Amino acid sequence: MALAAADPRWIVADRPDGTNVNAWHWTATDATLLAKAALCRALESTNPSVFAGCSELLGHAKLTSAATRGECSINTRKGRRFIIYELAAKVVWQGEVRGADGAVLESSSGELELADISAETLDDLEVTFSTNARGSPLSEAMRKEGTAAVKRTVQRCMGVLQDHIAKTEEQPAAAAATAVAVAPADAPPSPAAIAAARPPPPRAGSEPA
Repeated sequence: MALAAADPRWIVADRPDGTNVNAWHWTATDATLLAKAALCRALESTNPSVFAGCSELLGHAKLTSAATRGECSINTRKGRRFIIYELAAKVVWQGEVRGADGAVLESSSGELELADISAETLDDLEVTFSTNARGSPLSEAMRKEGTAAVKRTVQRCMGVLQDHIAKTEEQPAAAAATAVAVAPADAPPSPAAIAAARPPPPRAGSEPA
């Protein structure tokens, strides 16, 4: 039987503690600076582990600069915290191939651009590669191994960022960016880490509250 509005058992009422109880309703907080900082720190030249595990041809390769654009937000829905993002990154690389005596045998440089970094594309990122010495051994190693290493770094960065945000109710930006930067970079991201970076799919016929 339906309850009258005056009935004390009527639970739909103004409650001082009833604002978004248990983070049930959708909320969003801008986290663009956090995501950009995390990506840049993961891809900056001071991170020597980006090319860890690659062939000796990339032993003296490094990323000299990284630039990012786009936006990111921290969202809460039905008690779960996750990130929604549409980002892009461009990094400049350079490297040398040295002989046994330390002499430079080859020197190359170029750019790697990831134009679409999002939850939907994270496990299949596209990278545009450029070099000033196309076809050289170093450039070919960067095109094949280097691009794969940069993709793994971006995947790991977003996965770790999501993990820290999900575990912490109020995530300090500096702490999250630092955590992403120091995450191990010599192993590929797990499927769980990639899946965690995706927002939960909406139910059929429903809209965010």
